Amino acid sequence: MSWFHSKESSTIYGTIIDIQSGSIGILIVESNHTKTLPKILYSERVPIRFTEKEPSQKQSLRHMREALFSASLLLSREGLRALTQHNKKARIRKILISCATPWAYTVAKTVAFSGDNEIRVTRTLIDDLIASAEEEIESQTNELVRGDDLSLSIIERATIDVRINDYAVQNPIGLKGTSLALSHITGLLPVQILEAVYEVQSKILQDTTARAHTLMLMTFCVLRDLLPKTSTATIVHITEETTEFGVIENNTLVACDYVPYGSSTCIRELALETQKTQADILARLQAFSENKLSQKNQSDIESHMKKYSDAISDMIKKLSRNGKLSKTLIFTSHTHIPDAFKNELTRIVEEITNNTTTLLSVDGTLFPELLESSKPDVYFSIISRFFHKLHGCGEMNVHK
Repeated sequence: MSWFHSKESSTIYGTIIDIQSGSIGILIVESNHTKTLPKILYSERVPIRFTEKEPSQKQSLRHMREALFSASLLLSREGLRALTQHNKKARIRKILISCATPWAYTVAKTVAFSGDNEIRVTRTLIDDLIASAEEEIESQTNELVRGDDLSLSIIERATIDVRINDYAVQNPIGLKGTSLALSHITGLLPVQILEAVYEVQSKILQDTTARAHTLMLMTFCVLRDLLPKTSTATIVHITEETTEFGVIENNTLVACDYVPYGSSTCIRELALETQKTQADILARLQAFSENKLSQKNQSDIESHMKKYSDAISDMIKKLSRNGKLSKTLIFTSHTHIPDAFKNELTRIVEEITNNTTTLLSVDGTLFPELLESSKPDVYFSIISRFFHKLHGCGEMNVHK
């Protein structure tokens, strides 16, 4: 917990850099550990430039860097001014980097050991299981980046669940049982992204320390605290250029995957096919979700959304075949994204699984601060809460 709060001060000021599939978010947050919630002093989101033609990996990274540096200019001018106006003595000491797909990879792996006789859990046994999990994760990661001109850097290693005889324990060392299972997560980012963030740090935010996490791990940690009775669910991030899935079983994040197709991807294609503006497509999609279009226009939208539906269907089938799909869906999305995407995804899940789903949306009901904000942003709220609480998600007492 000391990463954020020292004995000398109960208040820490931090910058959050949120790297998403289609935008870069920048925030300045005041975190006082004696208060329930953090306070966002400044926030802005800069879109990443996309062309009609699908860009290469190098082009995508270049466009992401352009948006990051544009956001850093806003931070250096408007953000730091807002901080000074709030408190002339305030200084930013921490940087929290959040990264989502397609840039980040969150890889979860569960490994187990069992025998006929009771065993005593030792640090050596735990370390061996962690090494086994990371060996499997490394193999899986090599598959993720095959063919890409990327070099990945591990930003976090987290043991988020340990079970002895199928019972979750916080301090396993010294306990006995006939079986031991461990859930381990590794987060990875391209080195190019970290280098770009560190460049911003060296120019604008000297004398700060930085930490990076994947957005899926952050979301899992925050929702785990907010929804303690929801032990099994599927988190769905519907972002601009990707749709990401995080599967939770028994309060543990056990699988993560994504489709390189999001709301903005679909809207751009619809605008190109229909020769309409993206603003018009947004309005039509919202009317579509509310069944306010004529039958012909309703059918047209359904037809144009087929590529999105097909991409999502393939992923739902994959998760369903692996037994990794929960009936409870927890949706997150940007506030301007029409409900049509959430409705379509729900329809596909119910059609493939032949089950009725339970839907939970991350909105003002869960995060009351969104109702009070002039610029509500679900992801800003999730990440600032993570910053405030410093969940870490690796706080299992397995290395002591």
